[in-house]
Amino acid sequence: MLVLCREPDRLDDGKNNRRTGRSLFAEGLAPQPSVDMRAVLQLVALDVRVRQGGIGQHTADHLNERLLNTLKAAYQLNTSRLQWLNVLDVQTSLERWVHVVRARKDSTPALDLRKLEQCMIEVRRTVVLAGAAWNQAGPAFTRLTRLLPVQLEDAAPHFEPIEFAEMERLARIGESTLSGGQTLSPFSKARERYQKAAAEVAMAVVKVEQTSNALRFAENAFRVGARDAHEFASALIEHNQQRRELMQKSARACVARYALYALAQLLPEQLGLR
Repeated sequence: MLVLCREPDRLDDGKNNRRTGRSLFAEGLAPQPSVDMRAVLQLVALDVRVRQGGIGQHTADHLNERLLNTLKAAYQLNTSRLQWLNVLDVQTSLERWVHVVRARKDSTPALDLRKLEQCMIEVRRTVVLAGAAWNQAGPAFTRLTRLLPVQLEDAAPHFEPIEFAEMERLARIGESTLSGGQTLSPFSKARERYQKAAAEVAMAVVKVEQTSNALRFAENAFRVGARDAHEFASALIEHNQQRRELMQKSARACVARYALYALAQLLPEQLGLR
């Protein structure tokens, strides 16, 4: 069911504007199922246009800004939730692993068992931190959308780089005159952030691949008695950490990508909201 929260007195869209006009995020709308990202953005876009009383330059500026802020909040919410679920899976796997190792206590060195238990402590701490991050991400999403955090459908961030020709088009539209030949324009700064984020995703993909190979090797080595149990556990934790970092960096790169469209006043068009 789609539950729409009561609207607060202030909009969290980067400006502390008092609310004016009727909000579409009000009580009394027909119940709906949980919503995907596109449906959330459609609601936000419609709400902005109703508030601004039509379509004009001010509305376009506000709409691009509000959509970008909503994307940031939604990506943060979904990513933190998926990261939490991901590390929960690791905790479950390690708990089963520890149970098996303890059952073979006579053949497991005491030092190995203690190190394995330390790995479990580390994972449990990570679960707590990941859960806290998810809880912290919820309020921003609700303030911007009037939706409960649990209503946003799970979707792992998938980053796709901007093609060269498309970047040139965005630059022509979004680039402003440099001030004194020294200060980069907002679009140029955003493009640098995007390029950095895209490079970080590429490096994160490599690290996930490397830790995946290391994990397979550690597991096979343990099964034939060539590695201790805690070494396999450490490899599993490292692989999980790199996967979570890839999710986070992919989400950041997606937002950086959309920021370029927002600066060019093309975000609604890019999202198919026109």
